[in-house]
Amino acid sequence: MKWLLGVLSTSLVLVCSCQSPKKKVIGNSNQTEASLSPELITTHYRDLNGNPVYLEDYKGKKLLLNFWSTHCKPCVEEMHTLERAKSDLETQDYITILVSNESVKEIEAFKVQHGFDLDYIQYTGNLAELKIYALPTTFIYNEKGEKAGKIEGKYNWNSSNTIEKLKEFK
Repeated sequence: MKWLLGVLSTSLVLVCSCQSPKKKVIGNSNQTEASLSPELITTHYRDLNGNPVYLEDYKGKKLLLNFWSTHCKPCVEEMHTLERAKSDLETQDYITILVSNESVKEIEAFKVQHGFDLDYIQYTGNLAELKIYALPTTFIYNEKGEKAGKIEGKYNWNSSNTIEKLKEFK
């Protein structure tokens, strides 16, 4: 019996090791994982279905990544202003994404409870690695995919000077 397990184990190893590695196609381009630099294929961002989210996919648009937490009262207050400003921000080519490092279950429960019409993703890394030490914190990316600025603390996104403030970040 032991020899049969040994033969089966050896066969399995040989079958698995003989398969050529698969290359992941990124987006609609002809680029493969092997041709991209490591920082572009490594991501700690996931949609709420567990799929990876790559920030470079948003090149050509301006991006607001708003880091928040379900237990953060200023974060929730800020979301009201983000939701009200959403259409104005979209006319200026901004995409707004809410990012939490909490579990998908907690984020989903929050969405149901509050009903904000905003997009949510999960961050699976350590916020300190991004130099985020307080919530809410918003990163602003330009059309080239470069981080252009950072706003720490609660901000009134629905104010009349929001678009002018964002023009400071190029």
